[in-house]
Amino acid sequence: MKFSSRLTFLVTGLVMFALTTSKPAQAQESQPKADTLNAVPPEVLVILKKGCYDCHAEPGKTMALTHVNFTQWNEYSAEKQASKARAICEQVTKGEMPPKRYKEYNPSGVPTAEELKILCDWVAKYQETEKK
Repeated sequence: MKFSSRLTFLVTGLVMFALTTSKPAQAQESQPKADTLNAVPPEVLVILKKGCYDCHAEPGKTMALTHVNFTQWNEYSAEKQASKARAICEQVTKGEMPPKRYKEYNPSGVPTAEELKILCDWVAKYQETEKK
């Protein structure tokens, strides 16, 4: 009996330790940390947050994160950032992003014409700085 009680105590202690040191998936931040997108102007960040972060920031959608992951934006090389920024403007301009299903359930996530201009102007400036 003594051995069984000690084993139970040990296992319970290990489980408690694991639970207190790990962060459950639901509690993880769904938005990148403030400094993650420090190269992105605030007015662009607002647009990205309202229409892109649900899928393209961790924990996000796996497929979407393979294309662009805003949580890891600063880990991308300058060339990769420029390429991703260009793709973002193109996809949103063509109406391919956000996806149709997302637009149906989150119409406020669809950028307005003014927001699209802000987004693509940022991309153009981004491209200019990459050429220098």
